[in-house]
Amino acid sequence: IVMSRAQDIRPDQVILEFYRNFENDNLDKLPDMLSEDFKATGRNMQLDKQGFLQLLRNLKEAIPDLRFNISVENINEGKIEVSARITGTHRNDLKLLDGDVIRTTDIRLNLPQ
Repeated sequence: IVMSRAQDIRPDQVILEFYRNFENDNLDKLPDMLSEDFKATGRNMQLDKQGFLQLLRNLKEAIPDLRFNISVENINEGKIEVSARITGTHRNDLKLLDGDVIRTTDIRLNLPQ
């Protein structure tokens, strides 16, 4: 997440603003909030800026009411660790980054952190 534009804002506030923009359908604001060397890492993923943004667009299309319910867990040496409790309803096909598609299920998601 780009911090230089908002040095008077705490890093956790920037993270929360990013996901608030996502949840409020302000996807056009997201690219400017990430640095060019941004990396999203998790248990089974490592995505650069463009891959992460594409994943978010695909998720928003498939799960229009998607909420991440973000909690900032740790801020250390320029890295911010967050956890999420994902909720939403799978209303449309989900296009995975590898080209696979998960067909619409209409299942309500409530994934624990």
